[in-house]
Amino acid sequence: MAKVPMAKVPMAKVHGLEIRRAEAGDFEGLGALNNRLGFRLGPLPAPARNPDLYRHWLAAAQGTRLVAVQGSVIIGQAALTPPRQNVAGLVATLSIGVREDQRGQGVGGALLEALLAEADGPLSLDRIELTVFSDNHPALHLYKKFGFVLLQTRPEAVLRENRLCDVEDWIRMRL
Repeated sequence: MAKVPMAKVPMAKVHGLEIRRAEAGDFEGLGALNNRLGFRLGPLPAPARNPDLYRHWLAAAQGTRLVAVQGSVIIGQAALTPPRQNVAGLVATLSIGVREDQRGQGVGGALLEALLAEADGPLSLDRIELTVFSDNHPALHLYKKFGFVLLQTRPEAVLRENRLCDVEDWIRMRL
């Protein structure tokens, strides 16, 4: 799949923040971000990983992968899986994460805005899907703000910190 140039999206709302495509040289920054405890406590908590793993991940990456950089530090990442065709049309799955000490400052919104510009522009997606913990209220608010709607709640679907937690599946459809 050929790389499509990233759509131009104004990012003036978050001072000093750059949103760009992930590059091969980002492997150490992505490793540092993903090895933070707040990131590793996701649906499948993982032990800290060697940052070199992210070098291979970036080399093999398909889909759209963005990073949020402040100064020279990666403070967030977002991705859309390679689009797939199904009965809903052209569909991709979204994932997004922001460093815990940078949350609530517009980083997630800037990443999501840039991904949706790609989805609505060059990728021309019909549907975007995501899964989020039901107790992640800031993320739920952000997804609603950007036009996502709740598809279903899956009670006690994921083990997190030794307890079963509810997750929600959300979608955004192009009209």
